[in-house]
This record gives sequence, structure tokens and C-alpha cells, in this order.
Amino acid sequence: MIPIAYNNDKVFGDEDKFKDYLLKTCADHHASGRALAFAFIVYDYKNPQISKILKDHDYWNALHDLSGQYLSVFYFEKPVTKKPVYRPDISNNTFQYMTSCGPFSTPQTVNDFIKNTFKIQNDFREPYVIFFQTAEYTITNSFLVKLKNEYIEKAFLELKTHINNAVSSIENVLPENKNNYESIHFLIENAVKQGQFLTFVKGKIYEPISLATTIGSFIKFFI
Repeated sequence: MIPIAYNNDKVFGDEDKFKDYLLKTCADHHASGRALAFAFIVYDYKNPQISKILKDHDYWNALHDLSGQYLSVFYFEKPVTKKPVYRPDISNNTFQYMTSCGPFSTPQTVNDFIKNTFKIQNDFREPYVIFFQTAEYTITNSFLVKLKNEYIEKAFLELKTHINNAVSSIENVLPENKNNYESIHFLIENAVKQGQFLTFVKGKIYEPISLATTIGSFIKFFI
């Protein structure tokens, strides 16, 4: 698990610096045997469940241990900022408000960096995980997995399942095959998407719905 502080000029000050940092880190992890592939957790302030998971030591350690030497998982470490929030103080008929702790880059700015780097459509909303592969300082493959659960425990289990499926698919890759980046990415994509589908099917088994509804749901899943 690799947090990136986005108000740190040593990491990046603009989109190009961010991309350079990301690709260099991935190249270093490939070369040192620290990772076979990579992931990026993308979220914003509208997704507090993800932020809480990443700030909780037990959740963080579980994900860090699970990803191990197979998957380096990046995420932006969000600083504590607040928009002004007003509320009436009934005791003396005045208004209280919370002000920003800034100045910091806005969440939308850094998430724009990610969307531009991975060529993601602007209307694709957080939170999601990008699984990706690099070679020769270039992003060669990537795919997205939407994170749908809003309750903290369920959101953690959802994230954990995706990472576990990815790791399980490549943990038996032989050392002499670690540079077969294309094949490694294919294994991960296949395993994660298959895991998504199985979860979807299990969720539908216990729902008393009509055949037409079931077919419609299956079609929507693949669109």
C-alpha cells in the first residue's frame, strides 16, 4: 500500500510530475521484485467509507499484507479540509461555521490527474480501483472496477475481495516469467472480472425476481 500526499512538491506539482513519479515507482518495484502489477484506489470526499478504510490501521494492514510482493496499491492520502459549513447557534441567535484548513489542491484536481493519465472518461464517478500494468515507463494495460458499497465494513470486504482475486491469480507466476507483463495483466483482469460476476450472481440467487428482470440485470452488468 503506497500513499501519495498530494500537497508534497517532492512527489509532484502537476500532472506530468505525478505521472513521472508513478511510472518511476512502478519501474523500481518491477526491478526490485516488489510487485508484478499495480492498482490505484480512486476516491474523493463524497466517499468517506474509503477514506476511513485507508486511515484505519487494521484495515490498512490487512490490505497491505494481502497485496504483499505481488501488487503495489497506490492511493492519494487526503488532507483534512472542510468547506465552510454553517449551522445556527440557537443559544445566542448567531451562526457558527467551519473554515478550510487549506491551501490544498482540491480532490477533483488530483483525480483529474488520474483520469488523464489512465484516459478515463470524466463522467466516471469515484470510488473505483484501477488495475494496471507498466513497461518501459509506459502504462501498457489498465481496467477499472467500480466500488459500490457505502457501508465501511462491506466496502472493505469489497475492496479486499478485488485485491485478493488479483493477487491469487498471479501468486504462482514463476520468477522467470515475471517480465511477461501482458500475460500477468490478463490473469488479473480475468480473475477480478470473474470474481465480480460471481458476486453479482450470488446476490441475485436469493432475490425473488422474474426471468425478464434477471435477463435485464445481466445485460446491465455487462454494459
